[in-house]
Amino acid sequence: MRRFVSLKTKMSLVVSLLVTALMVASAFPIISYFEKRFRDTIAAQQYALITEIARDLDNTIKRTQDAIIAKAATIPGRAVTDHSLAQRLLSSDSGLLTLFDNGIYLFSSQGRLIAESPDLRRQGQSYAFREYFRRTIESGKPVISAPFLSSQTHHHPTMMFTAPVFGPDGTIIAVLGGSIDLTKDNLLGEHARTRIGTTGYIYIYDTRRTMIMHPDRSRILKQDVPPGVNRVFDKGITGFNGTEETVNSRGLRALTSVLGLKTTNWILAANYPLEEAYAPVREATRFAIMAVIVGVLVSLAIVWLSMRALTAPLRTLTGHIRSLSGLEGGEKEIRIKSGDEIEELAVAFNTMIKDLHDKQDEMHRISREFAQEVAAALAEAQEARARTEAFIAAIADMVTVVDLDLRILYQNLFVSELLGDHAGELCFRAYHGRESHCEGCLVVEALRDGEVHCGEREMLFADGSRRQLEFAVSPVRDSTGRIVAAVELVRDISKRKLTEWRLASQHAVNSILAESTTVGEAIPRVLKTICEAIGWEVGTVWWMDQKKETLLLLDMWHRPDLDIASFEALNRIMSFYPEEGLPGRVWSAGSPAWVSDVLMEENFPRRSAAEKSGLRGAFAFPIVLGGTVAGVMEFFSRDAREPDPGLLDAIAPLGSQIGQLFERKWVEQSLRESERRFRETLENIQLLAVELDLDSRIVFCNDFLLRLTGWPREEVLGRRWFEIFNPGHRGLTERFMVEIADGSLPSHGEYEISTRSGVRRLISWNRTILYGSDGRVSGVASIGEDISERKKAEAELVYRSTHDPLTDLYNRAFFEAELKRLARGREFPISIITVDMDGLKGVNDALGHEAGDRLIRMAALVLLQAFRTEDIVARIGGDEFSILLPRTDEREAEATVERIRRYRDEANATDLHLNLNVSIGVATAHAGPELPLALKTSDRRMYREKFSKKTSVVLS
Repeated sequence: MRRFVSLKTKMSLVVSLLVTALMVASAFPIISYFEKRFRDTIAAQQYALITEIARDLDNTIKRTQDAIIAKAATIPGRAVTDHSLAQRLLSSDSGLLTLFDNGIYLFSSQGRLIAESPDLRRQGQSYAFREYFRRTIESGKPVISAPFLSSQTHHHPTMMFTAPVFGPDGTIIAVLGGSIDLTKDNLLGEHARTRIGTTGYIYIYDTRRTMIMHPDRSRILKQDVPPGVNRVFDKGITGFNGTEETVNSRGLRALTSVLGLKTTNWILAANYPLEEAYAPVREATRFAIMAVIVGVLVSLAIVWLSMRALTAPLRTLTGHIRSLSGLEGGEKEIRIKSGDEIEELAVAFNTMIKDLHDKQDEMHRISREFAQEVAAALAEAQEARARTEAFIAAIADMVTVVDLDLRILYQNLFVSELLGDHAGELCFRAYHGRESHCEGCLVVEALRDGEVHCGEREMLFADGSRRQLEFAVSPVRDSTGRIVAAVELVRDISKRKLTEWRLASQHAVNSILAESTTVGEAIPRVLKTICEAIGWEVGTVWWMDQKKETLLLLDMWHRPDLDIASFEALNRIMSFYPEEGLPGRVWSAGSPAWVSDVLMEENFPRRSAAEKSGLRGAFAFPIVLGGTVAGVMEFFSRDAREPDPGLLDAIAPLGSQIGQLFERKWVEQSLRESERRFRETLENIQLLAVELDLDSRIVFCNDFLLRLTGWPREEVLGRRWFEIFNPGHRGLTERFMVEIADGSLPSHGEYEISTRSGVRRLISWNRTILYGSDGRVSGVASIGEDISERKKAEAELVYRSTHDPLTDLYNRAFFEAELKRLARGREFPISIITVDMDGLKGVNDALGHEAGDRLIRMAALVLLQAFRTEDIVARIGGDEFSILLPRTDEREAEATVERIRRYRDEANATDLHLNLNVSIGVATAHAGPELPLALKTSDRRMYREKFSKKTSVVLS
């Protein structure tokens, strides 16, 4: 026995599911709205907090800077020279010492420390190399330094506030500085303890990614957040102020706020871990889900009990119906008092039982009246036949009934209206005006084989119109199955055919233009397609000449079996002005035009040629391009044809389509021609041309690159550029892919490539990023020039301009330039050694200048052996040399002089023909202004030694 699911159970489930869906549908939008509002509130509060802190920091920094400026204004000029006065001025200002917990300093205009508080006994040391000092001197304005490591013994990260001290004449005579220890609880350190929630914190960094303040003091002065690791950190550097969710450099998902300070290039940031920030949202979500689950369970129980009570009467009725077969008479009725539809159902059931008994009583009466009913049925059949004939008469298609002799038995109203009343005539005489049927007549075929036959045919009607008709012929059989007639259903499908033809023509024209390389190649095929589709013999395309403002023949097509040579020849030499001929009329009006017979048309200049070629009917329509008529399509038929509005309506839209397609094809031709000329140019210029995709694979390269590098094209295309032309340089491909992805790829640069034989060539590159049709970067195109030889020539020229040609030592011009450069630098102490050869003139006079030159080169070799590579050894005269020794004091300089004498003795012992003797002077400078004086001192000491001994040249 089949088991059914009770109605009570079904209704309980449906209602429970509905309640569940409603609770879920209402709960989750509320939760989502609450979560969004909570997140926005947290972000707004956090941003408000750092805004307040930033305002406080800006005010504190401004007050601190104002304090140092005010103090600098009180420093008297004599304090610069009176160190004890300067010391008392700094030590007595307890207010400044409170602000600047790493000390207060007074520097001279040369950067030497005059006084400091607290006093660490460092007076006289030079701090001119510090950035804050140089910026203050150069700008003449107060400076807030970038963080740096203190030179004090603790070496803590510090920062410096400076202000210039001006003399009476307005020049800077000193610089006053106040230093803050970034690890202490001062104007920055106190904020390092600020907490957002339980685990959130605040930190400060600058636009150079340097950490200035952080709860983890080991990170101060570190640049440990590389680009791309923390998105909001990077956006803060670019000027973004706001709050967003991000992942910091330690992998913590946090709500981060950034705000740039107004007084410095610092950025204040706050991190609030998302785990803590959104904890209330997760708790509310869990509570809502539990509430939904409890609500669903409670509603399920309530619905179950309710449905059980409500369906109890229905179950009683169901049980009574099941036991109905064993009951008789009044027992079959049931009494239910539920006050609802179930009670009404019981009443209806009782009424049905009573009616059933009444129907059984009527059965006998009905059987007696059966004969009268049959007669009535026959009468109704005759009436149905009449109604069927009326129905057929009203069918919107032509309906004809034909007997076995092909005579028309019946025609409906539409056949009579179109062809006239042909009752009793042969069907092919009525339709075709012939005495015999045509080959393949569908009526004959249906009567012969008893099958349904369908077909389509164009017919010429008495009014001169041509129509496409669809035929469907079905055989009619009698009660024995014998074919006695045929029913022919004819439907006018001219409009449908025109629509189908228009769509097919549009598709065909699209396909032809897509397959054709040029417009000239496509036009004859388009004309042929249209002519064959509409059954016309000749087609032409006229196009507007912009200069002459006339229509000229672009091309034409005709059926191969037609001889229209004279008409074609005339078309090719003719042109039409507006309103002239059929093309000119269509051009002016901008709409299709029809000529039933060109031989009867006055405004048809080609009448004679058309008559000779046997052409009569014609029509034309405009080719529209950009909203204006750019050309005309014209078609001819050998028959005179009445205007066909349906054909014109169907074919006119082709004008805009063909115009657009012609324009696109011409653009494609222009692009192909432009690309061809561009490729030829790239192949013939004496420059390297290459195109790479996003993976650095070579898409294109020109012949010049291949000739220069010795690679064949088939071994280059498709391979990665750096694997072929920069082998052994790892990471170049990955760096290229990263730079082209983030837009940092340099557009210009000089880079080396390797030829196939391993020769290195220096190339000057210009790069252009390429974009695809979707707007995304697709690759890069590069043009390069081989500058290897030019660079060699430039390097040789620079070398010759700075070196002595005889000894290959630096020349006097380079020596003087280096002397000025070192005077501005920080490589002191600097020693200068001057060397002069003794007896060179005697060697030249006795042995000749060739021997003198050899002695000079011998002296140069001795000097190169005695000095370091970073020392500047120069020949500044015929027999005079000068050497600059950076970071060398007096003691080291004297040791170098001893090396010169030792190498000189070794050279003399090796060369027995010449004897090298030199006079040497040495001096040391400890600051820039002392360097010219040191040069003069070394020169003077060299001459003193020279004149204190007797010069002799020992000849072999």
